[in-house]
Amino acid sequence: RISDIMRVILAVVLALALASACSAVPLELDATQAKQAASKFFGNLADNTMTAVNGIAQKINNFHMGPLHASCKLTATFEQSSCADVNQGLVQAIKALSGSDCGTGEKCLYSLTNDSQTELTAIHETPAKHYKDDLTFDFSESTNGGCSVQAKSSSETKYAVLDYGTNYCNLHNLLEQTGLQYTEDVSASYCTQVKSADCSKY
Repeated sequence: RISDIMRVILAVVLALALASACSAVPLELDATQAKQAASKFFGNLADNTMTAVNGIAQKINNFHMGPLHASCKLTATFEQSSCADVNQGLVQAIKALSGSDCGTGEKCLYSLTNDSQTELTAIHETPAKHYKDDLTFDFSESTNGGCSVQAKSSSETKYAVLDYGTNYCNLHNLLEQTGLQYTEDVSASYCTQVKSADCSKY
């Protein structure tokens, strides 16, 4: 976990800072010089430690923005389609992308697991490694007659962290396949590697 990594890094940084500072302190000091040296040492230690930790934290955040487990959550808004139409569109999309002829990509091997008026669930399996992702679409009617869909895709592999945007593409490709007009509300905070997703492949 990232918190555990940060603890180890902090301990290493403190040890290195302490060793560096100790090597720079003269061995023979009177009381006044000792107080001044101690004050300077601990002040520099605190500053250097915080600078190092902040830098490391920023690098970790830049490397891994998003959920700790490979997954994606987004909202799709269909202003001109009812939830019944969206549901039916997704069912047809899953059937259209259910075949095993995947070409050079992964837009295949979708399967429907459950369908009701308010929720649809499915599975997407990758053709090469046969990893499986669980998909859920929850429908709610809008006041203007449209439909709001809360969509989620999550890897069944418990240790999966990065996914090249696959979980986002699982949802996006099915929504696109419906042929209905809609808008997506998606964030890198909730979708693993969405900024680098290539949904023409995944």
